[in-house]
Amino acid sequence: MNKFKRYTLSAGLALSLALTGFATSSFASSSNGDNDAPIVVNEGGSVDYDSTDLRNYDEGTEADSEILQVYKVTDGELSPISVSQYKAEVSALDTSTPISTILSSFDSIVIQETPYTVTRYKESSKAKVRQGGKRVSRYLENRTKSNTSLSLTWDISKSHSYSVSLDAAEKRAVKGGVSYTWSDSASRGGAARLTVRPGRVGWWHFDPIMYKSSGTVSKTYYNGKKTSKKVTATYPKKVSGVIDGYLVAKDRKM
Repeated sequence: MNKFKRYTLSAGLALSLALTGFATSSFASSSNGDNDAPIVVNEGGSVDYDSTDLRNYDEGTEADSEILQVYKVTDGELSPISVSQYKAEVSALDTSTPISTILSSFDSIVIQETPYTVTRYKESSKAKVRQGGKRVSRYLENRTKSNTSLSLTWDISKSHSYSVSLDAAEKRAVKGGVSYTWSDSASRGGAARLTVRPGRVGWWHFDPIMYKSSGTVSKTYYNGKKTSKKVTATYPKKVSGVIDGYLVAKDRKM
């Protein structure tokens, strides 16, 4: 049996459920992969939270997990794709070489009047990558002898980051000088039916698509002094107001 951490649930935690042939349920999920209560389907069809424990399956357990199904999230829409197509696409993302051509054709310039300073960003390469994948729903434990299907809510949110510390003018210059359209943050959520096999625990996982822009930020001060620094900015691919990526159903033995 796999080890898990135990926590006491707060009073009042409840689950709304409806049983129609097989158990179906929607609930508010934890999007950040923190410890939370699994939904448990017991023999006989009853569905409940494990009322005395919160369970934290170690992140390492994902190495033992199996991929059940995949949705590609593009322009806010979910489209089913095969597991083999998913593996091929993420492998291409993971092994892609940053592009050093077809970059932004101009330097992004930010001018400050007091004191007079000119800040520039010149992009040298860009890339589209898979980064920051994580569990985006609660766990579903199937303690029955047959498959169990429930509709679980999920959500994901990603924001931008920089490889080095930047001041406000430098950040503005970077945001204005990237080739791929900049976005400070992006999110997506919804509900999707998850089918878990007997004696296994399942969850929804999301692999976000992120953009990377690498280049040089330089400053020219009023007295002629010049400074520069290398920077890589990472930010979510945001289309139609939401993040792109892959929604992946996984399960493993409990």
